[in-house]
Amino acid sequence: VKSNRVTLTDYLPELIDAMSRTATDERRRFGDALHDNTDEKKREGGNNANDYANDVTLDVRRLDWSDIATNALDWIQFHESTLLVASEVLYEPCHAELLVGCIRRILHRNNAHCNHTNRARSTRVRVLIANFADRPGWVDFCNGMTALADEEDMRIDVRDLDLGNGGYELLDMR
Repeated sequence: VKSNRVTLTDYLPELIDAMSRTATDERRRFGDALHDNTDEKKREGGNNANDYANDVTLDVRRLDWSDIATNALDWIQFHESTLLVASEVLYEPCHAELLVGCIRRILHRNNAHCNHTNRARSTRVRVLIANFADRPGWVDFCNGMTALADEEDMRIDVRDLDLGNGGYELLDMR
């Protein structure tokens, strides 16, 4: 059964609450074409994403990059194609290494403790991340992602985005 799923993630509880409210509003707006497959809904015996072959399941999850190496990521299905989209996610220099590690873990989510010597990527992945280029950690992040792309035999491109406010760049890895 094909599963079409959008998962919204954040670290901050207040943003997760806001995203959950938005997701609930969107489910009401789109009706039966958009389903709730969050952990809370599953505990209530609610919707199962596999019941909806042609519909979209909308999940809201907490994601902490700092514990991603031990996080099971069971909400990402093995062999599921993945599109990672993020914007303005680097605020501190340490975020660069954490985010690269998180993306590496997603690429190898079938292994409890990923290491880059195992190159059997579990799925097709595309990563799109936009950030102000002058943010602390952006250059280190781009360098880490370039090394990851080399390890994974993936293509990477970092380019300026012309949004009228200058300084914004897009990293595209596939």
